[in-house]
Amino acid sequence: MKKLSFERIGNIKANLQLFDDHVFLIAEDCMSVKLCREKYDDEKAIQLVIKEFEKLNSVILKSID
Repeated sequence: MKKLSFERIGNIKANLQLFDDHVFLIAEDCMSVKLCREKYDDEKAIQLVIKEFEKLNSVILKSID
């Protein structure tokens, strides 16, 4: 599991979980995103789920730990 930080009106801590068939990006007080990753390698799946999370929650990725 990777820890991500997003910025909106403060700092948002999120968890990225990679599974064999999907990727979850979850944060408190935000809409979660699940991506089916059948067609994507790890890198592309992570990029897509982050992009969708940013769009749905009006946030910007600040860092990945």
